[in-house]
This record gives sequence, structure tokens and C-alpha cells, in this order.
Amino acid sequence: MKKVSYRKKAVYEKRIVAFVDILGFKTIIEDSVCDTSLRRKVLEATEIIHSRREGQIEGTQVTTFSDSAVISYPLNMRNALFYTIIDIIHLQLELGNKGIMLRGGIAIGDVYHDDDIVFGPAMNEAYFLESKVAKFPRVVIRKETLEEGFVNTEGLSKYEIETNWQDLMSLVKPDNYNDKENDENLFFIDLLRQDNELTDFGDEYYEWLKSFRVAIVEGLNRYSKASAEYQSMCVEDRIEADKVFKKYRWLLNYWNHVVEDEAAYYPVPDAVDQEGFRSLYKKLAIKKKYPYF
Repeated sequence: MKKVSYRKKAVYEKRIVAFVDILGFKTIIEDSVCDTSLRRKVLEATEIIHSRREGQIEGTQVTTFSDSAVISYPLNMRNALFYTIIDIIHLQLELGNKGIMLRGGIAIGDVYHDDDIVFGPAMNEAYFLESKVAKFPRVVIRKETLEEGFVNTEGLSKYEIETNWQDLMSLVKPDNYNDKENDENLFFIDLLRQDNELTDFGDEYYEWLKSFRVAIVEGLNRYSKASAEYQSMCVEDRIEADKVFKKYRWLLNYWNHVVEDEAAYYPVPDAVDQEGFRSLYKKLAIKKKYPYF
């Protein structure tokens, strides 16, 4: 009898773990039966997620299954958490440009993750954050995780430490869009304000916002109780649509807060009138009643 070849001894590593899933994936899959473009979109989304493995962070592991993915990053590098969040931002930007939005959670701790298998306490925590805490199309992280990840900046000067902490915190925002009592220890990746990850001149960021806006409006109109599509749904599908609609409403509030922010910095092309171009951002605000536009 041939001897079974076993894997190498499983050893936990301290890693940063992100668990993410695609908003409205069940509906997308059902509709893709009669829509080739949706099937291509699902395939492209999966390929984009898998591309994280070949990204800027060496040692990244990716596992996908159905509507979810686990992406883990090595912790043993300086500013590891900062670059991890930047990587997740790029993932959100790429998928958002295709009308696909993510919900997720980020944790730090023990995990075993290779090309085929992932398990461990950090995986469990990231999954819990995604499934029970995030609730809306956002990627959340606890304050203590931010602080733990920042430990890797030790050995720098006081100025560098302060600057690196500010850089890290510029990527996240406190949980203040929740309908219920806010959790001061919960942050989410402030995706819509990361213009530097797109361009230094304003055009690309503005065009991306317009594209992302279309996806929000389409989602709001699709799942609104006032829509013809909602009225044609069976009872079971309506229950699911109501859940998804609440997530888009949260995104609507977040979106409008960003584009209408009087104190916000908006990148604009050098050759364009600053005040005039800035007003275009405010016009991206989404009306709060159906039909949304």
C-alpha cells in the first residue's frame, strides 16, 4: 500500500487577515444565468481578488470560495498594517469601478494559510467582524488592531512614529454612520477619501467617483420598495432585498457626507478652475428618495 504523503507540519504565523465578501452576490449569480456580462463581472472580480497575491506585499496568501475571500499578509515587516490597508483600498477601488462592493473585517493574530487551506483564531475574528459587525458595504477594523499593527513602527524617531500613525489613521474613519449607538473602538476603511491612490491631478479620482456613483444609484433603485423590480419579487426575495437596501442606504449617507463636505480636500487638474471643479463634486450628491438620481 502506497504511503500517504502528508503536508508539512501546520504552524501558526502572526499575520494580518482580511475576510471580505461581495455585496448582493446571491442576486448577481441568479441574474447571471441570463446575463453573460454579469458572469464576466463575477469572473473579473474573482481575478482581481486573486491578483492581491502578486501585489506589492510579498508573502500574501489568497483563498476564495463562493462570494467570500480570505486575504492574509505577513506581519513581520515595517508598516505592514498600513500597506495591508492600502492593498485593500486598491481592491475596493478596482471592484467598485465595476459596480461591485465589499464588506469585510481585518484582524491580527495566529493563522495557518497556504495555497489551499486557511484556519486559525485570526481567521475566526476576521470572519466575525465581516459577518456580525461590518453589516454595511465597508471593511472594519478594531482600534486595538490598529494599535497592534502599528507596533511594527518601533525603532523610528519620534517624528517618524507620529507621522506614520497619522498616515495609518488617515486611511480609516470612526464608526459614525451606524443607525444604532456608535462604537468608538470600531473603524472602517475610508475608501471614498483615498484620492491619492488614484491620481495626483483630480481627473481620475473624479471619474472614478462618477462611476462608483452609478453603482450606488442602481443598487438603491433596484432594492427600493417603490421599484417595479421589487414589486415583482416573491416574498422571500423581498426579505433579502430589504436587507441589501439598508446596506445601500448606509452607503448613500457615507457618500453624501464625503462629496458635500465643505472642509474636504478635492484634487483638481492644474488647468481647471479650482472653485468651479470643486462644485462638481458637490453635484455628485445622491437624492435621498426613490427614484434615486
